[in-house]
Amino acid sequence: MPAPKGHKRYGGRTKGTPNKSSVFSVKLRLAELGVDLIHEIVNEINQIDKPFLRAKCWLQLLEYCDSKHKTVDMVVAVDEERQKLNAMSDQEITDMVIKNLPEGVVI
Repeated sequence: MPAPKGHKRYGGRTKGTPNKSSVFSVKLRLAELGVDLIHEIVNEINQIDKPFLRAKCWLQLLEYCDSKHKTVDMVVAVDEERQKLNAMSDQEITDMVIKNLPEGVVI
């Protein structure tokens, strides 16, 4: 039985998402042709004569390998920890280190 007209849409792909079959068929076709895109990209970058341009290419590709981190958040956290450590005496720091050693580690 079909859904009534004007109902809220449930499930399905969001607009602009390619069919899994389309993506799969491209990957399958490349595999049939013996094309390894990662290998091809690495070879092309390694053939660049100018070191600066080669490094720039690697740096641009790295953006797709990992998510971008918020360095500001990290700096704040490090500054807070540094302030805590600066306020502690040498004995307090030593005690904290010893307390947090893994079990079985002897100093």
